[in-house]
Amino acid sequence: MSLAFLPLFAFFEIPAVAALAAGAAVSIPIIIHLLNRKRYRVVHWAAMRFLLAAQRKTSRKVRIEQLLLLAVRCLLLLLLLAAMCSVTPWAEAAWRWFSPGGVAVAGGAARTHKILVVDGSLGMGFKAGDADCFEKARNAAKQIVQQSNGGDGFSVVLLAAPPRMIVPGPTTDGDPGLPSEDTEKVLARLDGLRRTDGNADLAAALTTVEDLLEASPPKYAEKEVYFLTNLQRTTWVARQAAALSGTVQKIQAHAKTAAIIDVSQDGAENLAVEGLVLTDPIAVTGRPTLLQAVLHNFGETRTDVHVRLLVAKAVAGQSLDLRQNGERTIKELKSGEQVRVSFEYTFPDPGEYVVQVEVDHDSLESDDARRVVVTVKDTVPVLLVNGKPAGQVYDQATEYVRTALNPYKTGAPPPDAHVVARPKVITETQFADEGLGDLTPYDCVFLCDLPRFTEAEAHRLLTHVRRGGGVVVSVGDRVDLAAYNDVLFRAGAGLLPARLVEKQSDNEDYSYQFSVESELEREPAFKAFTDSRPREMLLAAHFRKFLKVEPAVKGNPRTLLSFAPVLLPGKSPDGKLKTGRPSGGPALLEWRPLAGKDAPEGQPMRGRVVLVTTTLNADWNSWPASPIFPPFIDHLMYFAAAGRLHERAIEVGEPIELFLASASAGAAVVHTPDGRDESAAIRSLDEGGVLRWADADLSGLYRFSAGSPTPDQLVAVNPPALNQAQQASPSDLARTRPEDLKAAYPDWNLQVVTDLHLVAHAPGAASVVEYEPLGASVAHVLLLAMLALFFCEILLAWLFGHYSAVPTLEEEMARGNITRQRWLLTRLPLYVTAGLLFAFLIGVGAVLVQNAYSGDFLSFLPDATRRAMEASQGVPAPADGEASRWNLEYSSYFWKSHNDPWLGGMLFALATALVLAVYFREGRNVGFGHRLLMAGLRLGVLVLLLLVLLPQLR
Repeated sequence: MSLAFLPLFAFFEIPAVAALAAGAAVSIPIIIHLLNRKRYRVVHWAAMRFLLAAQRKTSRKVRIEQLLLLAVRCLLLLLLLAAMCSVTPWAEAAWRWFSPGGVAVAGGAARTHKILVVDGSLGMGFKAGDADCFEKARNAAKQIVQQSNGGDGFSVVLLAAPPRMIVPGPTTDGDPGLPSEDTEKVLARLDGLRRTDGNADLAAALTTVEDLLEASPPKYAEKEVYFLTNLQRTTWVARQAAALSGTVQKIQAHAKTAAIIDVSQDGAENLAVEGLVLTDPIAVTGRPTLLQAVLHNFGETRTDVHVRLLVAKAVAGQSLDLRQNGERTIKELKSGEQVRVSFEYTFPDPGEYVVQVEVDHDSLESDDARRVVVTVKDTVPVLLVNGKPAGQVYDQATEYVRTALNPYKTGAPPPDAHVVARPKVITETQFADEGLGDLTPYDCVFLCDLPRFTEAEAHRLLTHVRRGGGVVVSVGDRVDLAAYNDVLFRAGAGLLPARLVEKQSDNEDYSYQFSVESELEREPAFKAFTDSRPREMLLAAHFRKFLKVEPAVKGNPRTLLSFAPVLLPGKSPDGKLKTGRPSGGPALLEWRPLAGKDAPEGQPMRGRVVLVTTTLNADWNSWPASPIFPPFIDHLMYFAAAGRLHERAIEVGEPIELFLASASAGAAVVHTPDGRDESAAIRSLDEGGVLRWADADLSGLYRFSAGSPTPDQLVAVNPPALNQAQQASPSDLARTRPEDLKAAYPDWNLQVVTDLHLVAHAPGAASVVEYEPLGASVAHVLLLAMLALFFCEILLAWLFGHYSAVPTLEEEMARGNITRQRWLLTRLPLYVTAGLLFAFLIGVGAVLVQNAYSGDFLSFLPDATRRAMEASQGVPAPADGEASRWNLEYSSYFWKSHNDPWLGGMLFALATALVLAVYFREGRNVGFGHRLLMAGLRLGVLVLLLLVLLPQLR
């Protein structure tokens, strides 16, 4: 519980007392001045006439100097008293009359649990004026915290996908956690809050709010929910709005006050780059590569839209140098129009490149560019494992595949042949050898009619797929179905996308042909085979036998081609058939195997596995003799190895997984697009390490450095193309109208306001309108003026009040002007004052040290005393099992609070040097102890001013 401000000088709340104190304070230097004038007896003697004549010439000047010094000292005390009085209620009334302050809404006396949901989605980056929507939302959230009553609790949720608990922070056991009452920590968390370039999962955020409300401690009599958002339509009016009815009703039951703080404006326009792909299956050196970007205009019609292509090669140890390599101009881009822009670029050398397409920056810069990482090859190594030894090469299981990938058996292909595959054939025995069967150099592996696999071989294949490599498995007569299912399928947790069931053969009346599934038509790698002529050639092949399979339940395996029974030539369905129509089944299945239990649930591996349920030679079909077979196998290889060969990019919110072949357990440095350096753990595997990182919440390039000899890894992260409901683009800044919000959430009494003071609080959480206090600001100015006068007083005292003409105590006693008792009596108030001041400063220092150590101001006081002081300020007693904690707060008295210590220290050092120089140079006739006392008094006042008064400790 934070304690309300305790007035240090409560008796000044009565104006008459303040006036009396001011008069008494001003009288102190005046009385001292008069006493000093009456300090000596006047003795007239003859020679004095000549001295008096000389004195009259300078007496007027001396009198003015003394009066000026007296006025400065009086003003110092008046400024101090005025600063103390300026924070009293009667002074606040006067300031409000002179300058009416802004109003702020604060809750009533009841303790309130306030849940702040800050929208952190892509659209919140829209900039209108000097700040974007997210900055405005964060400032509004801080204002809610700062204007809340002592004892209020806060929970902060970042509306993202998924939503994130910011205060009190994420927990490991699923408990939403208790709200925080430490406003300083809440404000610090809000200051550190970052926007994402991703989606906003409103459904999950509302569920989080519901959990927070249900777990809210009973000590909070009231509960309020604030959504600080731009009211983007893609977030608030989604397909699942009706499904949220139950959650909304529970929130409504717990929190009587629910408000949307609208931080955006109508008419927001945006131009976004929504896609960037390579239309070619692979980027090869020396050959033009076609890239295609997608632009979407979410605004009024635009003219002369400039689209630029930037390319940079990744070089170890050097920063990227993105250079423009092409530009297109769209003369007119209509409102709501989506266009494709193509570029051609020839990569000069093999290696990793970053390709970026961008448009001119607008008010939402995060989606003005899209980027991919491209691995450029001059050759693609492919390993073919032959499981069927035979005397005739084309009777082997791999020879047709080898010829299809590279018909040039010896020597390099001619440059104009455009053949990049470099297949290597090994036997089953060679594959079993870990050295000969090492898969590291290969982008794709074809396993053709192998009888069975060992656990070590399966592990090598899984490691290859985890690294992004491709695996194509084709079957045949030698395949042991049970061994495949046990070692490769593993009930859906292994390499294969389906369980092998049994062989299915044709009959006397029916054969099998391919049937093209819709999944294949959607794959860019097989787009060439969806045209009429290639499609006819693909469907013309006949198959005598295939394996029936059962696809895995999890992991989303896809069927690209199927086997469909067709009547043999000369057979008619109207005639008498000897056999019935056989059943078909999947012919070509693909999936990305699940990463395993050590990865997030449902996360796939980077590589791909393709299962062909027939042979890739002529044992079971006539397909290898078809002219469509070589190009199909070529594209199948590119498709399987796309994890390594195609452009690589993920969307914000997707986890990053990198397999680091030469790294061991440890940590990598993540260099983020906004210049931060984060740490990512590397988990050790048998053949290297794997890095998983789930905090890619900004679009841009991420560089992962694991140290030598592992090369840096680049990952391109882009804003999502579709919102969480997969219905619309998050780049569309169209806003939700009040009637749409009411229609989507009819059971929710949800307020929509643009200013916090417009929120209508529910009965029971009585809201009161309070004027923003001005007394602290007035006191701040007065105390700064007092600080300036402090230095002026030292200089004036030096110039006008020299000690050179002042006799010592011994000289005075010798002349009979003063006795020792009288001298001590005149010095007693000075010594008492100095002692009290020094004792007070020592006490203040001890209290401040104790507060810094314990974090609880005046915690050494008895509980009864603390409760009495809290009750005097109207602070309710803590609930059972709780204790109160007093936060010592202070204000910045120069520019920023983090500058105060060293600036205050410099001022104190300057004042010390000045005071010591004055007293120890000009006051030689005065005793050392007296000079030290006077210097200490002045420096003590300065310490009090810098440590207590100027920071306005409370």
